[in-house]
Amino acid sequence: MQVSNILGKRSGLLGKRCLSSLYDQYQKEALSNPTGFWGKHAENLVWDKKWDKVVDTSNPPFTKWFSGGWMNMCYNCVDRHVDSGNGEKSALIWDSPVTNSPIRHMSYNELQDKVSKLARCLVKMGVEPGDRVLIYMPMILEGAVAMLACARIGAIHNVVFGGFASKELSVRIDASKPRVIIAGSNGVMPGKTVQFQPIIDKAMEMSTFKPQYTIYKNRSIETSAVVNGKTVLDFDELLDSVSTGHDCVSLPADHPLYLLYTSGTTGTPKAVQRNAADYATVLLYTMKNEFDLNPDEVWFSATDYGWVVGHSYCVYAPLLSRNPSIIFEGKPVGTPDASTIHRILSEHDVRSAFASPSIMRILCREEPEGTAGDAYPRPNFGTMFLAGERCDIGTLLWVRDTLKLNPVDHYWQTESGTPILMPPVALGEKVDCNGSAGKSSVGNNILIVDDQGNVLPDGEFGQIVAKLPLRPGFFPTLFQNDSAYAEKYFTDFPGYYNTFDAGYRDSEGNVFVMARTDDIINVGAVRLSTGAVEEAIAHHELISECAVVGQDDPLMGERPLGFVVMTPGSELTSEITKEVIKLVRDHIGPHTGLQELLQVERLPKTISQKILRNMMVAIVNNKPYKVSPTIDDPTVVGEIVECVESWREGLSN
Repeated sequence: MQVSNILGKRSGLLGKRCLSSLYDQYQKEALSNPTGFWGKHAENLVWDKKWDKVVDTSNPPFTKWFSGGWMNMCYNCVDRHVDSGNGEKSALIWDSPVTNSPIRHMSYNELQDKVSKLARCLVKMGVEPGDRVLIYMPMILEGAVAMLACARIGAIHNVVFGGFASKELSVRIDASKPRVIIAGSNGVMPGKTVQFQPIIDKAMEMSTFKPQYTIYKNRSIETSAVVNGKTVLDFDELLDSVSTGHDCVSLPADHPLYLLYTSGTTGTPKAVQRNAADYATVLLYTMKNEFDLNPDEVWFSATDYGWVVGHSYCVYAPLLSRNPSIIFEGKPVGTPDASTIHRILSEHDVRSAFASPSIMRILCREEPEGTAGDAYPRPNFGTMFLAGERCDIGTLLWVRDTLKLNPVDHYWQTESGTPILMPPVALGEKVDCNGSAGKSSVGNNILIVDDQGNVLPDGEFGQIVAKLPLRPGFFPTLFQNDSAYAEKYFTDFPGYYNTFDAGYRDSEGNVFVMARTDDIINVGAVRLSTGAVEEAIAHHELISECAVVGQDDPLMGERPLGFVVMTPGSELTSEITKEVIKLVRDHIGPHTGLQELLQVERLPKTISQKILRNMMVAIVNNKPYKVSPTIDDPTVVGEIVECVESWREGLSN
């Protein structure tokens, strides 16, 4: 399908892009000589033993980086800067308007002291390299300390978003089998405090595997003292109990750094595994060459530890490149108002920042004139990088023209760890707000293919894939599940990684990500499985069947909309809807955004009884659709259309 003219006129009005010879040079070298290119950038790290081979592609799709090398991620993030005389410089900056707490700067010296002492305590508990530690923290400095302490001794951390429901937490406990849980006593949101300990206690009751120790950082904010017990420990008291820290442990280049289960995982979950050495190499590369920061320039990533952006760009990347990283606890509005982000950018003299498009849409909704930032000058601010879901052109233009924040949209996934597509602004290229996510990031070879894996010409709509070998930082496998890794991501298009997204590329190499091809929807930059929501809904005794699809939402990007088939004799009521929403919140968490259910007599299915979700998505969002030739009863389509039209009419009234 030819789609190259969809945005042609609009992008022409916004200015002509220029080619970047430096980008072309870097990309050519990275693709033709990855050994030379990434070996050169790996030299910027401290290695205990240099590698024997930069890249090994002898067993596709499994790519090995820096085989034979030994290093430690924590040393390169923390101790390296202390040893080079930069110990008094700010490493992390905690800004928590939601708690009205004073801004706190943590130097590399202080960070090293706390990280090494926590590492010592973990070792005393019997934690060894390869053991897992589950981290369930709000956005406080201790969350980063816990991650780095694990990296220091070779423990594999699994960070779970603070606020996920007990059911989701128990699934991750059973899957990762952590020896220790490190948690905050509570999280704070505008207007309320969420107690974490009851959530963890319930998760522990539900899980088969029982962690040996639980460590709580007790926050004296509307919370009672932590319950005492032989396996329940206080974070601060624990650190005070040791006088010396633990040295960094030298680890093989392919030693796992962390596991990350994406939200909405059901059944037997599959965890993205990230190895330390190649991840460190590419993260350090990106801060200068993709996010355009020099050492000591302040960086702000408005995200949570629980997401991959929080791993890569709240903690590891800025620490590797010695950029003070703002750890933000709050919301873009309501803490206290829409001026919060402007205040942070100005007060901390932020050079560049990272946020989701949904944050920008929330700001636009709350204050469309954008005057909240007038009182906060930011003469040194460079670029506002946006990712998490596709950013619509209207939002990009509002951020550019009203907020004057120089927005750059780009695209990546939990699996990639760093950008897959990105306009190479740091390498000198001009960027237009034309809806593109940019070009292949240096070292990625992104192509558009048809269903048979044939590379399509420019302008043709198809599957977005990445040619092997993937650039450093991409997940090398799934935790303890090599077969699922190969089958899920590399079977459909041999020789390529399947992003499960679709789009097209223009003649200059800019890729437009237009649609998802799986059942993952983006709710305010959170990737959510509709299957997980369906599983929660199905727990209601009066619901026989259900299907959840993504409804386009101008604020959050998408929201789940549920279609339910009731048990015989039952009718969907407002009370049942409230009960279902509570079920979903209890099973998954409050981030799902489910607000409405629509009752239907039956769901559209194929002869093999697969629900035709893509067709339902099109109907819900008033877009063209095709009726599958394998549908078991075509009359169901009319029933769905009538239901949606009635619902839409109700909204307009």
